[in-house]
Amino acid sequence: MPEGEKRGREVRPRFFARTAIIFSRTVFTVPGQRHGSAGLETSAYFPMDSHFLDRSRYYLTHEYPVKIRHALREVPGTAVWRRENDSSNSIGNLLVHLTGNIRQWIVGGLGGLPVERDRASEFARCDGPDSGILMLDLESVIRDADSVLATLSEPDLVRPFTIQGRETTGLAAIYHVVEHFAMHTGQIILLAKLHAPGRIRFYEDAGGKAIPIWGGNEGTSAATRGRH
Repeated sequence: MPEGEKRGREVRPRFFARTAIIFSRTVFTVPGQRHGSAGLETSAYFPMDSHFLDRSRYYLTHEYPVKIRHALREVPGTAVWRRENDSSNSIGNLLVHLTGNIRQWIVGGLGGLPVERDRASEFARCDGPDSGILMLDLESVIRDADSVLATLSEPDLVRPFTIQGRETTGLAAIYHVVEHFAMHTGQIILLAKLHAPGRIRFYEDAGGKAIPIWGGNEGTSAATRGRH
């Protein structure tokens, strides 16, 4: 093996090991908390790996599926599998695709469970179950994925995996699934708004703040939520 290639192969494990140390020792300072007469700000120790996993599980199990359900309540049943044109996806296609992606990357890829997936068929379908059944399927695989994420720790985040023919790490795989879910959630919401104009809202613009009205709080205070 050429010396340059050998060095390149040797650097990768050491890089991941160093990343793990930096990742685990990162802390967050809690704003507004003071200690003693000097009023020094205190630091609360939240390991970055735990915070990353907690936020990822929150988005996957709560914010994204709740927003999708919120939007689908206003969509006529006949619109779920409707394509705007031959090269576009329907809401049904996107829900099936999200289910397949999460199952392959988290349940199978990180969890090690056997998974069979025909990705192309997710986009080829022109009809299928109603949105209620599609959401039940999606939420079922989300629960399976969350069970996998609940078992992960710092070493798993920097551990190498091969998923869908790609070399990745636990952290990168989770990051992919979360951003992928976010992207298609936005597409589903856009399609839903096209089918139900004026009937889907997620925020109340009051007092210069976007107050969540979709069922989550996104860090807003209970008092503020109660006034709007």
